[in-house]
Amino acid sequence: MSISTALVNAQSGLSASARGVEVVSNNVSNALTPGYIRREVVLSSLSLEGASGGVRVTEVARQTNPVATADRRAADSQLSADSTEANAYARILSAVGEPGDAFGLVSRLDQFDTALSRAVTSPESLSAMESVVSSARSLSGTLRAVTEVTAAVRMDADAGISRQVRSLNAAMQDVVRLNGEIRTRAAAGADVNALIDARDRALDSISQSIPIRVVRREGDQIAVFTQGGAALVDGKAATLEFAATPTIAPGMTVADGSLSRLIYNGVQVSPETGLFDGGALAADFRLRDEIAPSIQADLDGLAADLIDRMVVADPTVAIGGVGLFTDDGGALVSTDVTGLAGRLSVNTAVMSGSGGDPFALRDGLNATSPRPSGDPTLLLAMRDALEERTVAPPGASDPRTLSFTARIASVAGTIATSADNADQALAYTTAKAADLLTEEQRLTGVDTDQELQTLLALEEAYAANARVLSVADDLVKLLLEI
Repeated sequence: MSISTALVNAQSGLSASARGVEVVSNNVSNALTPGYIRREVVLSSLSLEGASGGVRVTEVARQTNPVATADRRAADSQLSADSTEANAYARILSAVGEPGDAFGLVSRLDQFDTALSRAVTSPESLSAMESVVSSARSLSGTLRAVTEVTAAVRMDADAGISRQVRSLNAAMQDVVRLNGEIRTRAAAGADVNALIDARDRALDSISQSIPIRVVRREGDQIAVFTQGGAALVDGKAATLEFAATPTIAPGMTVADGSLSRLIYNGVQVSPETGLFDGGALAADFRLRDEIAPSIQADLDGLAADLIDRMVVADPTVAIGGVGLFTDDGGALVSTDVTGLAGRLSVNTAVMSGSGGDPFALRDGLNATSPRPSGDPTLLLAMRDALEERTVAPPGASDPRTLSFTARIASVAGTIATSADNADQALAYTTAKAADLLTEEQRLTGVDTDQELQTLLALEEAYAANARVLSVADDLVKLLLEI
């Protein structure tokens, strides 16, 4: 080997080692950067006319693991969905109250029942009558409060859909733009790793709302599809549209046209297609169109049942008339039950603060003359009405024949169970997502210990190549001295 060849080899070795140090330093500086993928210098030997020509840097490769990344994104999508539903259930459960909560729905009924029992033993007591009225108002107020929270969950879900659609459109456009920049820079021989990192962050953003499948194309290009098969990015970005509804009343539905569907490339998407299943976007649609309306139907059934029971218990009130509990002051209309829990109120005829007489509970709301002060007949009838087993109201999730006490416990229990299941699902997906993230980082992230070991190897290689240059320089000097 000639001295000149040794010089060329050593110089290329120094350049490769210097590039390696540059890459290692970049890895270490980005060790805590979210989404950063470790880089590694790929080397290949050079030959000049069959002889060794040193080494060259072929590329700086990102140490990706597509399977680990796909698994982590799928877990992130499920985590977003579970988190969305768990948070909504937690809000509704907080309004309904858990067992033992003094301000909860079941406790409010217990307080009403207790007040009736006390009034039965003291039908001549004004304070006992006022206690019944107060507890009745608390019960109706709690049902209204739960309805308000349920409506708020629906409206927040609708607003969440709108926000996600805007974010998805922006992220899809980012992927298209970055695809173009990567293609241009790669053709010019420039490093595109930072652009690919940025594109991966856009994909992570999309996967929060919709589970995705990434298809690799030639020239570091990608296409993006939902797990259901809808193309989000394939040369160009898809267009998603959604018209938000700021105020949602209990009776508003997609079927009657008062709520919007997702529009994909100009076409309305029905949930039955499964194109956008999974992720926070689908979870918000479920909350708005299925979960919250189902809870609302149970609440409305409770309100209708309560109104009807109190009417039947009072013989001075005609069937279909206005009893102790009312629909915003009026009688129950069986064809207008949707949203009834939000309109439930106590008849002002028994409220002294509104010009009524609490003793109307004992005498009858439409009595023409008072009953004997010690006669608890109507109070007993109201209390017994709560324990009478009746058929389930239309739309109730529990179809059994139950007492009102059991039915309200069933509704509260169903919500509590759903909230608990949502919490358990969230805990599982949180742990799973964390494990998959750890595994992805192990495979693709920066291990500073490993980088330091690589740095030591590069230092030794650099020193060895420098030593070759030094020896070659000494040999050249000897030749010049001859």
